[in-house]
Amino acid sequence: MMPPVPSALITPLRLADLTAQLEDVISEAFAERYWVTAEIASLKVNAHSGHCYLDLADEGAQLRACLWRNQYGAVASRFAQATGSALQAGQQVLMQVSVRYHAQYGLSLTVHDVDPAYTLGEAMQRRQETFARLEREGWTQLNKARTLCTVPQRIAVISSATAEGFRDFRTLLQRNAAGYAFRIELFPALMQGQGAPASIAEAITTVSAQADRFDALVIIRGGGAQLDLACFDEFSLATQVAGCPLPVLTGIGHEVDISALDLVAHTRCAVPREVAYFLLMRAAAFEEEITTLQQELQHVVARRLEHAQHTLHQQTETLRYAVRQRLREADHQLERAHLRVAAADPEQLLRRGYSLTTANGTIVREAADVPPGQLLKTWLANGTLTSITVDETTENEWKNL
Repeated sequence: MMPPVPSALITPLRLADLTAQLEDVISEAFAERYWVTAEIASLKVNAHSGHCYLDLADEGAQLRACLWRNQYGAVASRFAQATGSALQAGQQVLMQVSVRYHAQYGLSLTVHDVDPAYTLGEAMQRRQETFARLEREGWTQLNKARTLCTVPQRIAVISSATAEGFRDFRTLLQRNAAGYAFRIELFPALMQGQGAPASIAEAITTVSAQADRFDALVIIRGGGAQLDLACFDEFSLATQVAGCPLPVLTGIGHEVDISALDLVAHTRCAVPREVAYFLLMRAAAFEEEITTLQQELQHVVARRLEHAQHTLHQQTETLRYAVRQRLREADHQLERAHLRVAAADPEQLLRRGYSLTTANGTIVREAADVPPGQLLKTWLANGTLTSITVDETTENEWKNL
């Protein structure tokens, strides 16, 4: 350890002199302007002065910066026109800066310009990296494998309650001309900015916990600049959508580019209106299918009824013919029976020379059945005879008379 230097030998340096020297050294060493890449950690515009104050960060490094009022308007306007989004926290930017040191405020940067092309390129590169990772880890087909029912009618929606896209979506479904019934329940969330991914993730968690109440989850946003939609390219949010227990339909508002959420969703539509049309077309297709089946069923029933009527007619004719045949046979049998009865009529027998003899009202069939002295009555065709039976001796005596 070095021994202390006697205070009499020290020439102290005032802090103001030290900071002045630092300012001179830094101004001389960093006299030029530099293009610097960083992330905007925070951004605030002073409403009174009009100056824009930023905190820039990059891999552990952090530095304050200022975009003065006389340049802020032009730079911010040019950036917004090129990217469709205002300068805001969370963006990767390429800024032209100069280094300055202030005795009171320390080291900071003065921003002179911002290159919007870099921010767009960075966003696109991050998106492509996210897409590749989602593909590589198998997230892109997970939600697509879920079964979307034939007619989804119980719809959970994640969107901003005030978004025009959500109002348009709801109006199209609730006032559709066909009268299809839909139950729509909104789970509001931030749809842009730094807080959007966490807000959307929380809404997905809430919906997933009651998935049995819904047929599908719809995530919609009514358009916007490409950078405003960067939250939909978050890897963690995309994996949550992929793992959602419900089929997820997206209508985030990009006509050309797709987001990471679009990539992993069950069905991707460009805008909220298209999601509504998709649901309506499924209902219409199902109704048409039912109508077609009904017509086919009616046709089948008509053909079978016609066949049954034809069969019934044939069977009726066959039955009629059989009945007529049976009646003719019965007539013939009756006629033959009548002839037999007529032939067996005693009067007919008597006319043919036969006679009928009775004893005490009983028909005599055997001579041995009648004792001698029995009074008999005999019927002939033209009258009756009365006689009496005799034994053989009496008969012989009568023969000899």
